[in-house]
Amino acid sequence: MNTSGCIKVFFSESENFKHFYVDCTEFSELYAEILKSLTEFGGNKQVRIFWIDKEGDEIAIDNDSSYKVFRKQNPNNLRVYCEFLRNIKTIDGKFVHLRVNCDECNAKPIVGSRFKCLQCPDFDLCSTCEADQCHGEHNFVKYSEKKSSLESVVVFLNESSNFHQRITCNNCGISPIHGFRYKCITCPDYDLCWKCQLSNVHSEHTLIRTQSSQTISKVCL
Repeated sequence: MNTSGCIKVFFSESENFKHFYVDCTEFSELYAEILKSLTEFGGNKQVRIFWIDKEGDEIAIDNDSSYKVFRKQNPNNLRVYCEFLRNIKTIDGKFVHLRVNCDECNAKPIVGSRFKCLQCPDFDLCSTCEADQCHGEHNFVKYSEKKSSLESVVVFLNESSNFHQRITCNNCGISPIHGFRYKCITCPDYDLCWKCQLSNVHSEHTLIRTQSSQTISKVCL
């Protein structure tokens, strides 16, 4: 195999060590080839992929954008490292949602807040894509950590108005909330505006993202 232009991958776990080359142009190809090369250590796992900069910091490669940055900054040293995520519950203090990928930027797995669409059967966003208002036509539930044990919640469906009349943000006090409203499904009356939600206020509870406070429907999570 001609390794010119290929990525050299280093894997280590306990007493297991392996290095191999991957020829790919996209993040999805890199991720798939790494999993394929590590089947001898057990299948159906997720891996954390990263590269090490000149200061010795580990820089995550978890979506198409971060993969392009890696290729651009390391044109002559295409070397990455990987490890299984099966024993990793947090990265930099943020919860790791194992086996959950962002359907917008393809981040694998989602680290930090996870946003699950309440209309689509299998659609999730990471916090970065949700902040960009991707898939804004639908409502989302926000999971800061593990999925809520509730079987169903009341979901507020979209209407034309983006003003939530008589709804006040319990953090900053703005009223009415304009744009996305984030309603706690644990507390009886707790809402956040989109700006306060970005600061991870009330992150200990699951929140529903909605654009209207008029029509309600019940769905299973």
